Amino acid sequence: MSNFQTAANEFLESIDLSPMLEDDLDGELVLEINQNFSLVFGFDQTTETCVLRILFNDLPTDTRVLTELLQNSNTLDVAGYNLTFGLEVAHSSAYGEIRIPDSDIDVTHLKQVFPVFLQVSEWYAEVKAGAAPELSGQDHPQMWM
Repeated sequence: MSNFQTAANEFLESIDLSPMLEDDLDGELVLEINQNFSLVFGFDQTTETCVLRILFNDLPTDTRVLTELLQNSNTLDVAGYNLTFGLEVAHSSAYGEIRIPDSDIDVTHLKQVFPVFLQVSEWYAEVKAGAAPELSGQDHPQMWM
C-alpha cells in the first residue's frame, strides 16, 4: 500500500469513515462533503503524486466565483503545498487541488487540507449568493491560513 493510501485511510478513520482506498491506485475516491463540494482522493501513477481535489458540485460553475478563485490561486499555501484552481472543461466545473509526492505525504497533510477545503466551499457559497463579492486583502490571510 502506498503512503497516500495509508494516510488517506487513516484520515478517513479520523472522521469516522471506514477506510476505503484499496491497493488499486487507478481509482479515485469521491466523498460528497456538503451541497457545495466533494473531496476527491486520487493518485497520478506517472509522477507518483497524490492528488487531493475539492470539486465544486454545481454545474456549470458560476463564472464570477471561478474568476475570484483563479485570481487568488497563486498565493494559497496549504500544508506546505500550493492549492491551485482550474476548470474541468468536460463538465464546466471548477476544482482546487493540491499535489503531494507519495514519498512525502502523511495524515497530517490531509488533516490540514480538509478544513481549508471546507472554508473554500463556504466562501464559494457566499460569493455565489452575492454575500461576499470579492475576497478583500484583509480577509485573504485569514481565509487561506
